[in-house]
Amino acid sequence: MTMREAKELYLKYDCSYFAMCMKDFTGYMEYRRVEVPKKHENHWRNKKASLLFKEVCQKKDYLSFYRLYKTVVVFWDKRHLHIILKALKIIGFPMKMRDRIGVAEIILGSNCRTRNKGMILWAGDLKETEIVVFLYIYVCKILKNASDSNIELERRIQRSRKILRKIEENL
Repeated sequence: MTMREAKELYLKYDCSYFAMCMKDFTGYMEYRRVEVPKKHENHWRNKKASLLFKEVCQKKDYLSFYRLYKTVVVFWDKRHLHIILKALKIIGFPMKMRDRIGVAEIILGSNCRTRNKGMILWAGDLKETEIVVFLYIYVCKILKNASDSNIELERRIQRSRKILRKIEENL
Protein backbone atom coordinates (compact mmCIF):
# COMPACT_ATOMS: atom_id res chain seq x y z
CA MET A 1 0.00 0.00 0.00
CA THR A 2 1.35 3.41 -0.94
CA MET A 3 1.03 6.51 1.22
CA ARG A 4 -1.55 7.85 -1.25
CA GLU A 5 -3.64 4.68 -0.94
CA ALA A 6 -3.31 4.86 2.84
CA LYS A 7 -4.60 8.45 2.79
CA GLU A 8 -7.57 7.48 0.61
CA LEU A 9 -8.48 4.60 2.92
CA TYR A 10 -8.10 6.76 6.05
CA LEU A 11 -10.34 9.49 4.61
CA LYS A 12 -12.86 6.99 3.25
CA TYR A 13 -13.61 5.86 6.81
CA ASP A 14 -13.73 9.38 8.27
CA CYS A 15 -10.30 8.98 9.90
CA SER A 16 -11.57 6.17 12.12
CA TYR A 17 -9.46 3.07 12.72
CA PHE A 18 -12.53 1.38 14.16
CA ALA A 19 -14.67 1.97 11.07
CA MET A 20 -11.80 0.96 8.82
CA CYS A 21 -11.21 -2.26 10.76
CA MET A 22 -14.91 -3.17 10.88
CA LYS A 23 -15.63 -2.50 7.20
CA ASP A 24 -12.31 -3.41 5.57
CA PHE A 25 -10.16 -5.52 7.86
CA THR A 26 -7.64 -6.40 5.15
CA GLY A 27 -7.27 -2.74 4.20
CA TYR A 28 -6.92 -1.84 7.87
CA MET A 29 -4.09 -4.36 8.33
CA GLU A 30 -2.30 -3.02 5.24
CA TYR A 31 -2.80 0.53 6.51
CA ARG A 32 -1.24 -0.34 9.87
CA ARG A 33 1.77 -1.91 8.13
CA VAL A 34 2.49 1.39 6.34
CA GLU A 35 3.03 3.06 9.76
CA VAL A 36 1.66 6.45 8.77
CA PRO A 37 3.09 9.20 11.01
CA LYS A 38 0.56 10.89 13.33
CA LYS A 39 1.58 14.21 11.79
CA HIS A 40 0.23 13.01 8.42
CA GLU A 41 -2.94 11.61 9.96
CA ASN A 42 -3.63 14.89 11.77
CA HIS A 43 -3.13 16.80 8.53
CA TRP A 44 -5.51 14.44 6.71
CA ARG A 45 -7.99 14.66 9.58
CA ASN A 46 -8.01 18.47 9.32
CA LYS A 47 -8.64 18.22 5.58
CA LYS A 48 -11.51 15.79 6.21
CA ALA A 49 -12.92 18.15 8.85
CA SER A 50 -12.90 20.99 6.31
CA LEU A 51 -14.78 18.86 3.80
CA LEU A 52 -17.29 17.73 6.41
CA PHE A 53 -17.83 21.31 7.59
CA LYS A 54 -18.69 22.30 4.00
CA GLU A 55 -21.09 19.35 3.92
CA VAL A 56 -22.75 20.58 7.13
CA CYS A 57 -23.12 24.04 5.58
CA GLN A 58 -24.79 22.56 2.49
CA LYS A 59 -26.97 19.85 4.01
CA LYS A 60 -27.63 21.29 7.48
CA ASP A 61 -28.31 17.78 8.75
CA TYR A 62 -27.51 15.76 11.85
CA LEU A 63 -25.55 13.00 10.10
CA SER A 64 -23.02 15.46 8.62
CA PHE A 65 -22.73 17.16 12.03
CA TYR A 66 -22.15 13.80 13.73
CA ARG A 67 -19.44 12.80 11.25
CA LEU A 68 -17.72 16.17 11.72
CA TYR A 69 -17.85 15.83 15.51
CA LYS A 70 -16.33 12.33 15.42
CA THR A 71 -13.56 13.65 13.17
CA VAL A 72 -12.56 16.69 15.27
CA VAL A 73 -13.18 15.53 18.85
CA VAL A 74 -9.82 13.74 18.99
CA PHE A 75 -8.03 17.11 18.88
CA TRP A 76 -9.75 18.36 22.08
CA ASP A 77 -8.62 21.95 21.51
CA LYS A 78 -10.28 25.38 21.21
CA ARG A 79 -9.97 25.65 17.44
CA HIS A 80 -11.85 22.41 16.81
CA LEU A 81 -14.39 23.09 19.55
CA HIS A 82 -15.27 26.36 17.82
CA ILE A 83 -15.60 24.55 14.47
CA ILE A 84 -18.08 22.03 15.88
CA LEU A 85 -19.95 24.76 17.77
CA LYS A 86 -20.33 26.73 14.53
CA ALA A 87 -21.59 23.57 12.83
CA LEU A 88 -24.13 23.07 15.66
CA LYS A 89 -25.47 26.56 15.06
CA ILE A 90 -25.67 25.89 11.31
CA ILE A 91 -27.78 22.74 11.66
CA GLY A 92 -30.10 24.58 14.02
CA PHE A 93 -32.63 22.63 16.03
CA PRO A 94 -33.14 19.20 14.40
CA MET A 95 -36.78 18.35 13.77
CA LYS A 96 -36.70 14.58 14.20
CA MET A 97 -36.63 13.38 17.81
CA ARG A 98 -33.92 10.80 16.99
CA ASP A 99 -31.66 13.57 15.64
CA ARG A 100 -32.40 15.85 18.61
CA ILE A 101 -31.36 13.13 21.04
CA GLY A 102 -28.27 12.44 18.93
CA VAL A 103 -27.29 16.10 19.28
CA ALA A 104 -27.97 15.97 23.03
CA GLU A 105 -25.70 12.92 23.31
CA ILE A 106 -22.92 14.72 21.43
CA ILE A 107 -23.23 17.73 23.73
CA LEU A 108 -23.46 15.69 26.94
CA GLY A 109 -21.27 12.73 26.00
CA SER A 110 -22.15 9.17 26.83
CA ASN A 111 -20.17 8.98 30.06
CA CYS A 112 -18.73 11.80 32.16
CA ARG A 113 -15.77 9.73 33.35
CA THR A 114 -14.33 8.71 30.00
CA ARG A 115 -12.76 10.55 27.09
CA ASN A 116 -16.18 10.53 25.45
CA LYS A 117 -17.21 13.48 27.59
CA GLY A 118 -19.08 15.45 24.97
CA MET A 119 -18.97 19.07 23.91
CA ILE A 120 -20.08 20.59 27.20
CA LEU A 121 -17.23 19.06 29.20
CA TRP A 122 -14.81 19.67 26.33
CA ALA A 123 -15.67 23.37 26.63
CA GLY A 124 -15.35 23.13 30.41
CA ASP A 125 -11.89 21.56 30.15
CA LEU A 126 -10.83 24.49 27.97
CA LYS A 127 -12.36 27.05 30.40
CA GLU A 128 -14.83 28.24 27.74
CA THR A 129 -17.56 29.27 30.19
CA GLU A 130 -19.77 31.06 27.65
CA ILE A 131 -19.82 27.97 25.45
CA VAL A 132 -20.63 25.74 28.44
CA VAL A 133 -23.63 27.96 29.26
CA PHE A 134 -24.78 28.03 25.62
CA LEU A 135 -24.55 24.23 25.34
CA TYR A 136 -26.30 23.73 28.68
CA ILE A 137 -29.25 25.89 27.61
CA TYR A 138 -29.33 24.23 24.19
CA VAL A 139 -29.46 20.70 25.60
CA CYS A 140 -32.05 21.70 28.22
CA LYS A 141 -34.31 22.87 25.38
CA ILE A 142 -33.80 19.56 23.57
CA LEU A 143 -34.60 17.45 26.63
CA LYS A 144 -37.37 19.65 28.12
CA ASN A 145 -40.34 17.99 26.42
CA ALA A 146 -38.53 15.07 24.83
CA SER A 147 -40.37 11.78 24.79
CA ASP A 148 -40.99 9.06 22.29
CA SER A 149 -43.02 5.88 21.99
CA ASN A 150 -39.91 4.06 20.72
CA ILE A 151 -38.47 2.26 23.75
CA GLU A 152 -34.85 2.50 22.59
CA LEU A 153 -35.18 6.23 21.96
CA GLU A 154 -36.94 6.78 25.31
CA ARG A 155 -34.00 5.04 27.06
CA ARG A 156 -31.57 7.38 25.32
CA ILE A 157 -33.65 10.36 26.46
CA GLN A 158 -33.61 9.14 30.07
CA ARG A 159 -29.85 8.43 29.91
CA SER A 160 -29.24 11.95 28.57
CA ARG A 161 -31.32 13.46 31.36
CA LYS A 162 -29.32 11.48 33.92
CA ILE A 163 -26.01 12.70 32.47
CA LEU A 164 -27.37 16.27 32.44
CA ARG A 165 -28.20 15.99 36.17
CA LYS A 166 -24.66 14.77 36.88
CA ILE A 167 -23.25 17.70 34.96
CA GLU A 168 -25.54 20.13 36.82
CA GLU A 169 -24.18 18.81 40.12
CA ASN A 170 -20.65 19.67 38.98
CA LEU A 171 -21.42 23.15 37.59
